Amino acid sequence: MTPPAPAMLLPSSPAAPASTSRPGPPPHLALVRSVPAAPEFAWERFHQLAHELPPLFHEHWKELALNQDTVKLDPNWDQFYAFDVQGILRILTVRMEGRLVGYVFLLFGPHLHYKSTAWAHCDMFWLDPVYRQGWTGVKMFKALLRGVEEMGAKIASVPVKLHFMNARVIKLLERLGFTQTEVLMTKRVT
Repeated sequence: MTPPAPAMLLPSSPAAPASTSRPGPPPHLALVRSVPAAPEFAWERFHQLAHELPPLFHEHWKELALNQDTVKLDPNWDQFYAFDVQGILRILTVRMEGRLVGYVFLLFGPHLHYKSTAWAHCDMFWLDPVYRQGWTGVKMFKALLRGVEEMGAKIASVPVKLHFMNARVIKLLERLGFTQTEVLMTKRVT
């Protein structure tokens, strides 16, 4: 059972009748429950939200990037814009009260090996840690799946960083019907 939302006392209108059936706040105050905002999911174009991305990219990089001493955050903005114009880049955004708090960057189109099949490959995803509790992450991936189905993709793929949170995202994705199909091996060479 979830606890009730915190309550705030706000002045009521002067015409509101005072309740005398039980003790409570003074008659000039009404009890109002504050309700947390629900996340909003939408497909947005890169050129519309590029100005909002640098601080989120930085937090994403700090939290997840390996070899940060030699591999600096340096987004290829020109390529993002080019993929946006070509219709390859699709971005699912997560907003709370209008503020960008998460995203899924998707590369959509025919696969290089299977050109007659539309693929939706996740380039990256991130959700502000404040919003990882509860169902926001699940809802984000469900919105992703609905979107790629509407786009006509036959296959959706999502890479997961194994070093991040004991790969808990794998369990979430498996519950949504994803299966592990590949392992990516990396090696620092310099």
